[in-house]
Amino acid sequence: MSDSSPITPDVARVLAEWSELRADRTRDTELAEVFAAFRRRVERLYAMDVGSFEFDFLHPMSHES
Repeated sequence: MSDSSPITPDVARVLAEWSELRADRTRDTELAEVFAAFRRRVERLYAMDVGSFEFDFLHPMSHES
């Protein structure tokens, strides 16, 4: 399955089996929707531009007197 492949009920069944989740035909359709939503969320996270994000926690705190 490539990154752009749609998550069909059959693909969801394979993912559920791999994840050791209970799967059946009715649940496969629901899982396909959940897995597709999860993939969209992960894609949005990876699309964030963190190059301009200042990592404050990496800089020591400066205390001005």
